[in-house]
Amino acid sequence: MKKKYLIGIVALILALIATLNISVGIYARKYVTYDIELKPDQKIDNVVINNTKIPLDRYVNESVQIGQREKEDKEVDYLYTNSGGEIQIITSIVDNVHINFDGNLDNVEIYKNGELQSIENTAFISDYSIVSIIADSLNYYSILIFIVSFVVLLGLVILVFRFLDKVRENTIRIIDVVIFVCSVFLIYLSVFYISLSLIREVIVVPIIVVAALSLYYIKDTIKENIENAYIVLATFFGIAMLFLIPPFNVPDEGAHFIKSFETSYINNNDGGYSHLPKSIEDFFYKYVQGSHDGSTKYNGKNYLSDFLQNGEYDIRSENVKSYTNTKFLSVVPYIPSIITIAIGRLINLSPLLLVVIGKFTNLLITITLCYVALKKIPCFKKVLFVIALFPIFLHQASAINMDWLTNLSSLLIVVSVFYYRQTEKEIGIKDIALMSLIAIILAYCKFGYFPILLMVLLIPNEKFKDKKYAIIFKTLFIIVPSLLSYLQNSSLGISEDNPYYSFEFALSHPFSAMKVYFATAFERMPLDIFRGLFDGFGVSTQWHSSLVLYILVALYVILIATSGNGEKQFNWKERTLMLILSFLMICIIYSAMFFGWTYFGAPTIDGLQPRYFIPPVILIYLAITNNAIKLDVKNKNIIYSFSMIAIYLLCFLTISLGFY
Repeated sequence: MKKKYLIGIVALILALIATLNISVGIYARKYVTYDIELKPDQKIDNVVINNTKIPLDRYVNESVQIGQREKEDKEVDYLYTNSGGEIQIITSIVDNVHINFDGNLDNVEIYKNGELQSIENTAFISDYSIVSIIADSLNYYSILIFIVSFVVLLGLVILVFRFLDKVRENTIRIIDVVIFVCSVFLIYLSVFYISLSLIREVIVVPIIVVAALSLYYIKDTIKENIENAYIVLATFFGIAMLFLIPPFNVPDEGAHFIKSFETSYINNNDGGYSHLPKSIEDFFYKYVQGSHDGSTKYNGKNYLSDFLQNGEYDIRSENVKSYTNTKFLSVVPYIPSIITIAIGRLINLSPLLLVVIGKFTNLLITITLCYVALKKIPCFKKVLFVIALFPIFLHQASAINMDWLTNLSSLLIVVSVFYYRQTEKEIGIKDIALMSLIAIILAYCKFGYFPILLMVLLIPNEKFKDKKYAIIFKTLFIIVPSLLSYLQNSSLGISEDNPYYSFEFALSHPFSAMKVYFATAFERMPLDIFRGLFDGFGVSTQWHSSLVLYILVALYVILIATSGNGEKQFNWKERTLMLILSFLMICIIYSAMFFGWTYFGAPTIDGLQPRYFIPPVILIYLAITNNAIKLDVKNKNIIYSFSMIAIYLLCFLTISLGFY
């Protein structure tokens, strides 16, 4: 009975928040038009909407031009007119709008929905507090929204509790995992944006508390089944990562999204140059400005103004957007997001929701398959549990890109090898087909990770029907996907006419080339192999704070503490093989950036990011795992799990403070 009351109270609270979220989202569909009559002696320095500086070239027309001048030791843009001109800015009614002027400000004319406005000093400011927006958005329809929200969220909360009960009983099926992850996602979607607008970085607290309580509720079953802890933590934290990091702030996600969106039309032949729908173009500019230098701080209202807007994807912009860096990549990693984006586009979901459901599809697949992998693998569960919960692993899994499938397929190959290495049964046709499928999927992901296929050598030949059969399979398993990967990526090529290091230079000056490699390794190895697993998110946020030190301490404690389950450790030959394969992958990654991204004469290799090193890190951390520290407690897995909660508390605080 107590549980029923608890479920009802939770659903009631969530329904109230969801009512505000949806009511404001509907209210935000109203537009405000700002008409500015610009005179020859006036300039516009910048236009800022919800703390995002909008590129001024979006307002250039026949009578208004863009110029540049030096300000504070750097070139900045401004808008001007020679004979008078008009600019029109259209925003949501909930948006904060700041327009900064320069020049003669005595007769500035700016109209908001036809009404003349005044400016303060050199700026026009139109700010709305979130509280006043909520008050204006509520009406009689909000009662209906509340009733529907309560019914829906009650059902979702019941599904979540039922799943946790099944976890306690250890009776989980794959369909239960999918339903649970989808239920949590819909709850987040219902309440996240308004909560973020109201409490900003404090939103980290309920996320951590709910995850900790859920973990405590199932603590007894975690003792022997660490995969149960994984499914809870990965779901709550992965979905939180998806919503906390703004759209297109995972490196290159904008170009990856455009590829998925345009490919969803099937017969797209734009050659990598797209006339995006006007709605997506407007949405795109809100979330890509200032991410490199940290100048943009979001306030949560960004999302509310975009949440329930019409897609109107038939209205295309006259501007051309290039996405040639992703257009000709393999389509395989994009298939899930292409399907969900196509469905969302057909039912006219907003651009924000297209991005969110595209990201979620990849995350759902990752969490589900990682759960299955952890359940199946007979050894080294602790290390793989930690790796699959690395913030950068979930960061990439909750994005639209190629990395999510590259990392997932690499992990699944390792798990498959350990599973078939330890299993008592003979490896049959179905097992071979499954391993081959994973290897082929990896081949159609990013180039350079094929050395991990050599892990198949760890499977004893005795596990196959006969030795000859084993040798043939292992040979084909290594060669065919490697060849497919080469053919897939060699078509992209490296232009001979570029300013980067060349093959000829490397061959004629091998010691000079190796000097660049060694300098890069010396400078970047701690970031790429250790610290970057937590703060190496590229331009995603303002990282590199002292909090990382605490994160690393927690990580090392988890990695070196013994699991105490009597697992057989690797011998020196197996450890050496994994380290060699890691080294080969790192060398290939370095070479790809050396020849394709690094300007001739640079002392170190450019373009590297920690996310590229997740597959080799899997093998490195497996190779160094040991029983050096004896952890003499009954439920070691609960210690590991709550350590991950501490890590994500620091991680989410860093993200929220960086973005909001």
